Amino acid sequence: PKVMLINGNAGSGGDAFPWGFKTLKMGPIIGERTLGILVGPATGHQLIDGGGITVPDARLYGPDGKWFAEGYGVTPDIEIWDDPAQLAKGVDPQLIRAVDEVKKLMR
Repeated sequence: PKVMLINGNAGSGGDAFPWGFKTLKMGPIIGERTLGILVGPATGHQLIDGGGITVPDARLYGPDGKWFAEGYGVTPDIEIWDDPAQLAKGVDPQLIRAVDEVKKLMR
């Protein structure tokens, strides 16, 4: 059995991996929605004022032909807040729920 933990600090590959995990129905995803910043590799360009800009030159599509929901991210199947106060006490609510879900899947 497999579960995946995600949160709002995950983007890029942290968006791609859970997106694939969910698309392929590999198991429940637990946590908080990811950032939604997965448009593909970007090329950098210098601006005349010394600044710069990056322009993505690819998109990722799933097996269903739909592209990744840029700007939204991956929504967990089971939403559990990554509570900093609990984490500071050594309690990880997301991990606890993930272990419970694995136990259910093993029955």
